[in-house]
Amino acid sequence: MRAIGAATSDVILDSKIRDWVLIPILIVMILMTVLRDFVTRLMKTDPKKDEKAIRES
Repeated sequence: MRAIGAATSDVILDSKIRDWVLIPILIVMILMTVLRDFVTRLMKTDPKKDEKAIRES
């Protein structure tokens, strides 16, 4: 009987799978994060208050 968590088999990743699947997925994830950050910065608007309204309040 083997203990839980005592796995002796290693996961072997073929270099072709790494090059053609995992690396493009990683690149897409990084680009999506940068794009999401850029879009949120563009969508954030600072309300412009005129000086007269600021002085009155």
